[in-house]
Amino acid sequence: MCAPTTKWVLTWLLMDEVGPVVLGDRYDKLDGAEAWAAFLFASYLLGHLVFLLGS
Repeated sequence: MCAPTTKWVLTWLLMDEVGPVVLGDRYDKLDGAEAWAAFLFASYLLGHLVFLLGS
Protein backbone atom coordinates (compact mmCIF):
# COMPACT_ATOMS: atom_id res chain seq x y z
CA MET A 1 0.00 0.00 0.00
CA CYS A 2 1.17 3.53 -0.79
CA ALA A 3 2.18 5.59 2.23
CA PRO A 4 0.22 8.83 2.78
CA THR A 5 3.38 10.90 2.44
CA THR A 6 4.08 9.42 -1.00
CA LYS A 7 0.57 10.32 -2.19
CA TRP A 8 0.92 13.88 -0.94
CA VAL A 9 4.31 14.36 -2.60
CA LEU A 10 3.07 12.96 -5.92
CA THR A 11 -0.01 15.18 -5.75
CA TRP A 12 2.10 18.25 -4.95
CA LEU A 13 4.45 17.51 -7.86
CA LEU A 14 1.61 17.04 -10.35
CA MET A 15 -0.84 19.71 -9.21
CA ASP A 16 0.50 22.57 -11.37
CA GLU A 17 0.42 20.43 -14.51
CA VAL A 18 -2.83 18.54 -14.01
CA GLY A 19 -4.84 21.10 -12.00
CA PRO A 20 -5.46 23.58 -14.84
CA VAL A 21 -6.33 20.73 -17.21
CA VAL A 22 -8.95 19.28 -14.86
CA LEU A 23 -10.37 22.47 -13.32
CA GLY A 24 -9.69 25.01 -16.07
CA ASP A 25 -9.92 28.65 -14.97
CA ARG A 26 -11.27 27.61 -11.56
CA TYR A 27 -7.81 26.27 -10.63
CA ASP A 28 -6.37 29.80 -10.33
CA LYS A 29 -9.25 30.87 -8.07
CA LEU A 30 -8.64 28.17 -5.44
CA ASP A 31 -7.57 29.70 -2.15
CA GLY A 32 -7.41 28.73 1.50
CA ALA A 33 -9.72 25.91 2.52
CA GLU A 34 -10.83 25.25 -1.07
CA ALA A 35 -7.23 24.69 -2.14
CA TRP A 36 -6.60 22.30 0.76
CA ALA A 37 -9.83 20.40 0.04
CA ALA A 38 -8.87 20.04 -3.64
CA PHE A 39 -5.35 18.93 -2.67
CA LEU A 40 -6.60 16.28 -0.21
CA PHE A 41 -9.22 14.99 -2.64
CA ALA A 42 -6.64 14.77 -5.45
CA SER A 43 -4.19 12.92 -3.19
CA TYR A 44 -6.99 10.53 -2.19
CA LEU A 45 -7.76 9.74 -5.84
CA LEU A 46 -4.09 9.50 -6.78
CA GLY A 47 -3.52 7.08 -3.91
CA HIS A 48 -6.24 4.81 -5.24
CA LEU A 49 -4.76 4.91 -8.74
CA VAL A 50 -1.28 4.08 -7.45
CA PHE A 51 -2.72 1.21 -5.42
CA LEU A 52 -4.58 -0.16 -8.44
CA LEU A 53 -1.49 0.04 -10.63
CA GLY A 54 0.59 -1.66 -7.97
CA SER A 55 -1.78 -4.56 -7.42
